Amino acid sequence: MKDSEPVIIDGRPSRGQARRRHLAHLAAVALLAALGAAACRAALSTTAPPAGREAAQPRASDAPAAADRAAADLAAADLGAAATAGAAATVEAVAALGDDAAVIEVEDALALPSPSLVATAPPPTAAAAPSAMPSMTTPGDAAVPPPPGAAPVAVAAGGRVSLPGAVHVYQKWNNCAPSSAVMALSVFGIARDQLAAAAELKPDGKDTNVGPEELAVYLRAQGLRSRVVFGADAATVRLLVTAGVPAIVEQWVAVEGRGEMGHYRVITGFQAGAMLAQDSYYGPNRAIDDAAFESEWRPFGRAMVLVYRPDQEASVAAALGPLADEAAMLRAALARQEAEDASIGDAWAHLALAEARARLGDWAGAAEAGDRAMAKGLPFRALWYQFGYYRALHALGRFQNLLDLCDRTLAPMKGEQLEESHYWRGMALRGLGREAEAVEAFRAALRFNPRLAEARAALGA
Repeated sequence: MKDSEPVIIDGRPSRGQARRRHLAHLAAVALLAALGAAACRAALSTTAPPAGREAAQPRASDAPAAADRAAADLAAADLGAAATAGAAATVEAVAALGDDAAVIEVEDALALPSPSLVATAPPPTAAAAPSAMPSMTTPGDAAVPPPPGAAPVAVAAGGRVSLPGAVHVYQKWNNCAPSSAVMALSVFGIARDQLAAAAELKPDGKDTNVGPEELAVYLRAQGLRSRVVFGADAATVRLLVTAGVPAIVEQWVAVEGRGEMGHYRVITGFQAGAMLAQDSYYGPNRAIDDAAFESEWRPFGRAMVLVYRPDQEASVAAALGPLADEAAMLRAALARQEAEDASIGDAWAHLALAEARARLGDWAGAAEAGDRAMAKGLPFRALWYQFGYYRALHALGRFQNLLDLCDRTLAPMKGEQLEESHYWRGMALRGLGREAEAVEAFRAALRFNPRLAEARAALGA
């Protein structure tokens, strides 16, 4: 989830904030102590064989002991559920203090799977999560003959398809892109830590945006192939999953209590009428009905990042069809956005059209569509993630409009960083002849992301 940063006044928390965070930390420690005691009691309820001794073959007289061990296993499972529930309750209580930083501190202190995120209700359009998604072919499942070079998939009764090996992780704060990359890599047996991935993808932890191409660059560095696709649809995603390829989709979600924002999900399966997602915010194996999936995908022009082995190239091309060729894909994406602009005609349709036109260098068309989107009104985070409208305004010499838009985008940020807006702010200032201010804007962009090549080039570095 690409979320917002807690407020810090004058670079440090207020006395009230500090006290609330201290109380939050104590609450987390108290919960951990209680859970630790419960874990000890559960461990003492069963006796394990001495180290180095092989377990004896089961006998009829062992039945009571086996029952005790089974009960202990159930107790351990209940303890895990209690831990998550207790953590969620603790975080909810701390959240009532009104300090997001305190919530983050509790989550870190508990070192549990982001309980506040687990407890957050899913968007109204998302279907309830299934109890489990098969990670391998089980008795009664049918094996799908994969295309050449593709990984096998599991097909459960009712036609539910899933990729084997996917490992779900809950994101740390503002870490959906690194978490999604890690989950996608797990399909191929590649284990990565989300914080290590974050250090590569977003050197400043407060960076609110990791673009699709940035994700693709990181995934390629792991020894796999990756490409960014626009203008796809649910049917194409199903073909990709059947070919053994996870799709990282960029979507727009409404989070209760936190507003609307961009979010990555990893699609690793599907069933009749729904996609199955590894969602770093809402949890594993989330079923998202097709209508909601398309609606939440539309604001980003149906962008997705694919990752796959080199020997799957032919399978990916077959699944993508006309979208396999980049030039054809960009034209098809534009045609889709033109149609939706005419049929739906809301601010998101206008912005997606602006982005599609900008990708093909139609600056006048992109600016026209972007102007319409702004006139109708967009959520304040809308331009945290897409920059085609910025590029169009700059290309047309509308420097003051660009500067105003960058300032408007940056104004509501509360400690987060958005190097792209600082870069484009610098370009607008340069165009207006305000070179000293432009240089400072470029330097700000590089402070937040030293790898931003455009800002380096703007400084002549």
